[in-house]
Amino acid sequence: MAWFMGGYLSGRDALDFAPQCIDAMGLVEYLDENEVITLMGRLHRMLETGGVLVFTNMRPTHPNLDIHKRAVCWPGVRERSEQDVERLMLASGIRPEEITIMLPDDQVYGIYGVVRK
Repeated sequence: MAWFMGGYLSGRDALDFAPQCIDAMGLVEYLDENEVITLMGRLHRMLETGGVLVFTNMRPTHPNLDIHKRAVCWPGVRERSEQDVERLMLASGIRPEEITIMLPDDQVYGIYGVVRK
């Protein structure tokens, strides 16, 4: 297993980079829909067969959403329903059978997994 943390890959290394696991938690909720579709498509294509992509998105059901966005100073968070996130994933080229959606009881975040087939 190869690990890549920080920095960047360029040239031939970037073309050959096929990670087994990508963790994008805490990122997607700051992107607009077009950015999410582009990012998800690129990350999905990078994964090797059997590779896993995991990310989260804050849900509109978050019981303290106003406090979270104002008091914690995260005004740019774009909460999305699981249906919205799934629609974006499908638009990026991820197939339905590759998607797993987990919705914890606390209603704060949706957790999304993709296993590339």
